[in-house]
Amino acid sequence: MSEEESDLSQLLTSLENVALKFKVKDCDPNTGEVDEDELGYDDEYRIEDVDIVISDLFQKTVKPDFNTAWEEIDESQEVEEVYQLTSFKSIEEAVKNVVAFMGMHPCDRSDRVSSSSDGRKLPSHTLYLSGLFRGKTDVLIRAKLAINLNDPDAGVTMKISVRSNDSCVSNFVAASVV
Repeated sequence: MSEEESDLSQLLTSLENVALKFKVKDCDPNTGEVDEDELGYDDEYRIEDVDIVISDLFQKTVKPDFNTAWEEIDESQEVEEVYQLTSFKSIEEAVKNVVAFMGMHPCDRSDRVSSSSDGRKLPSHTLYLSGLFRGKTDVLIRAKLAINLNDPDAGVTMKISVRSNDSCVSNFVAASVV
């Protein structure tokens, strides 16, 4: 595992026993200037435990034409994974939760699951997501979701394809679905 991959794998974690440590010094209440001669004293403030999830690492970005943006990224940077999402009993529920989990922008209105002309639910749907990973790397996701309408208790199968210009980021994002 490269150093960059190791750094990325440590991003999703729980921060426990975190404290903000600082030096307290007096200041002039009229000017707000710190008395430079004062040594001050060390103090700390305990911060609540924090869970960092994948959606915390993304900024939503709008791609007016997802397919064009998808084709602009080299196919060699694509990573695919398949997941069985057994806790979801419908594609609509899976789409809603994947969008929330990833924290990315749903493109081309793909967060709206359509029905057939006679109102029946379709057995598959494709979700398109775009986002900026850690403020610098564009990431695109194409998630193909399918459900067996005869056995909805089996959950939703999702094939996720991730493209970015950084293969480490693509691998990290594809593997983050748990």
